[in-house]
Order: sequence, then C-alpha cells, then structure tokens
Amino acid sequence: MRRILFAYPEVSPVFPNGGIGTFVFEVSNLLSASGRWEVDILTDTSYSPSIMQDDFRKAEEVFRKVGIRLIDLHRGNEDLVGWESFDLTRAERYHAHVARLHSERRYDLIEFPDCRAPGFFVVRHKRNAESFDDTQLIVHLHSSIKDIWEWHDGYFLDRNDLYCHYMEEYVKKYSDIVLSPTEFLLRPVHQTQRIFEKPFYRNGYPISYYKSNSNLENARRSNTITVACISRLERETV
Repeated sequence: MRRILFAYPEVSPVFPNGGIGTFVFEVSNLLSASGRWEVDILTDTSYSPSIMQDDFRKAEEVFRKVGIRLIDLHRGNEDLVGWESFDLTRAERYHAHVARLHSERRYDLIEFPDCRAPGFFVVRHKRNAESFDDTQLIVHLHSSIKDIWEWHDGYFLDRNDLYCHYMEEYVKKYSDIVLSPTEFLLRPVHQTQRIFEKPFYRNGYPISYYKSNSNLENARRSNTITVACISRLERETV
C-alpha cells in the first residue's frame, strides 16, 4: 500500500471556506476509499486556535472513521524560534513535522499548495541537503501572491508578501511534480520552467463518495447555508 501526506494549512471542515481545503477533503477520502493508499493530512489551527482546535477534534474523528489520520501542525511547536515572517515560521514548522513523520513511515508522495508555500523548507532541504530523496514532492497550484497583487492592483504588497512570492516561485521551480486544476494557472509555470525535466499535470477537483453528511455538519461551526461557486470553466480533454 502506498502512502501520501497532504501538507495543507487549510482543510475542510476545520477551515471551511477554502477551496484547496475542500480539495484535500475530497481527494483524501477518494484515495483512502480505494484501499490502495494510506493518507495523512497535516493541517494548521494556528489561524485561530481557540476556535479551530475544537473543530479540529471533531474533524479528526470524521477522518479517522474513513481511515485518514489528521494531524495538527500547531501542537507541540511552541519551542521553535520564529522568523520575522509568519509564513516562513510556518514553513519551518511544516518541515520539522514532515521530516519527523516521513522518518516514522516513509511517504511515496508529499503534496502541498503553492499558496504561501508551506512546503518551502521541505523542497529546499531536498535540493540542498539531500533529504526526502526517497519521495516525490508535489506542488499544487492555487492563487499565488503574484496573482493577488495583480487582481488588487498591488494593494496587498508588503515585505511578507515578497517573502511569500519568493517561496512560491521556489517550490514551483524545484518541486518534483506540478499539479494544477486549471490551464490558466498551469500555463505560465510551464512556459517559464519547461527546461526542467519534471511533469506538469492538469487535474480536476474531485467529488468523493463520502456519505456521512451528518458528521460533516456537526464538525462545522454553524449551520449556515453553503453556496458553491464556479470561478472558471475550462474544456477537459480525455
């Protein structure tokens, strides 16, 4: 049986309003249900610990019932020295956790989003310190800091955003595999990095066959109406 680790700061239903968090929920359930994958998810409740950790405990039970291990990055990291940038600090914490988990049970694949680059130090250590040579590191494209700058005319540009931009470009350049749900995000990365011998894949967002809707509702913080929005339609080729 193969093993995969999703290193995503946001995952539903702990972080219910994130598109990439919903992706992780759906794809992890599909992989686990296939009977061919052991799935771990490393998420982060440090956005709002007093609120999210209670949601984490409920979600942990939801995932456990379908054979998925949900792990909180925020637990047991108080002794790490922080950087000036919150995102650099979180990336360092992700590396510490991922390295420990990988030493305990080797993963065939480790996947993380490009958004704010939580996998930055993992990729950097593989490139410079010969760590993680026995696994494939996957970056999943999302809305990057550069995209947000352009959409908001540079409104969010500050020092930390510059750190994130560098980190995001680094993981896209030096990861082993690049995934994207849309050609819109994949095209510019492929055009600038086609000299690197690594695969670039289009992958749609899956819908799992998970049926425990009552458990999901209990894991959310409220019973508000959920609206599904489609942001971009693209032709799929088979």
